[in-house]
Amino acid sequence: MCRTAFEYEKKANAEQLEQRQAMEKNLVSMARDVEKLRAELTNAEKRQRLNPVGKLPNEESAFCH
Repeated sequence: MCRTAFEYEKKANAEQLEQRQAMEKNLVSMARDVEKLRAELTNAEKRQRLNPVGKLPNEESAFCH
């Protein structure tokens, strides 16, 4: 009986280890995706500040002459 319980626990532990490793891999992947999205957002915000909506790229220079 003890041997059967030991084998059952051993198998359950191995399965849990596999699940934890898969979850960790998933979390690392999601963290990488979040960082990419943050970088994209930062770039979009910078572009927005440099060229606000409704303003043409050369609009200011046309009025400076």
